[in-house]
Amino acid sequence: MNHAPYDALAATYDELFSDPSSLEENHDVMRRIGYSEGSVLDIGCGTGLFLDHHKPDGYLGVDPSAGMLAALHEKHPEAMVTNCTFEDYIPSDRYDLIVSLFGSISYVDPKSFNKITRSLSPGGRVFLMFYRNDYEPLTHGHLPFKAKVYPFRGLLLASSSLTFSRAKFDEFGNFVIVEGKRR
Repeated sequence: MNHAPYDALAATYDELFSDPSSLEENHDVMRRIGYSEGSVLDIGCGTGLFLDHHKPDGYLGVDPSAGMLAALHEKHPEAMVTNCTFEDYIPSDRYDLIVSLFGSISYVDPKSFNKITRSLSPGGRVFLMFYRNDYEPLTHGHLPFKAKVYPFRGLLLASSSLTFSRAKFDEFGNFVIVEGKRR
């Protein structure tokens, strides 16, 4: 089991975002994703927000925090998860949808983004939410030390590691959403 900064928040993480505004934001994101079917790779799955809203056929959550994964398993005991960083994740399957919600992808070294393309089925989609460069996440005030966050690398995504036929960039509150479909 790996341990990570978010272990300190795992027991109370969902409570931080249980107010009506946060719940509506979660629903807005799920509507934007537009998930209807297929397998899902959830990068930085945390306590299982995607699973709180959807029951995909074939799901793998990747997260470096053993505490967050334990909270996910309390709610979704059937979920398949991998306790590692995305940098250490070794793709073995392809997925119809790859998501990384509410800034989780901002903790991933951009050198590992090529794994996203390798893990995506032909015609598969991505939905990645990066922190805006000027945003300090609420959760960082609750961590025992500062977590490393990479600045938004939208141009890197669009031009090198990920190749999409229809890449789209959009702002959503404190996030930049990158959506695309594999060629």
